Amino acid sequence: MFNREKITRFISDKFVKVNETVEENAYLLVIFLKVLEREMTLLSRLDHIIHLAKKIDEQNRLMIKILKSMHLLLIEILHLMRCNDLIVV
Repeated sequence: MFNREKITRFISDKFVKVNETVEENAYLLVIFLKVLEREMTLLSRLDHIIHLAKKIDEQNRLMIKILKSMHLLLIEILHLMRCNDLIVV
């Protein structure tokens, strides 16, 4: 039959292997959490950058609309001025 020492050694070896595996997995979990934290920081920065880009785009659209309106007003003023010049003959 099995020797008591062999059984004890076998069980002890299994516990050592399980303990090593748990320690390795704990180490990998710590590394994973650090990487995840960095990624979350990067994602929050990207969200902020996207938000700023959208805000700038909205401001640019407003500015373009204002400039188009001012350009049309300038053309209208020049047109009126020339019309008046042409009338005074």
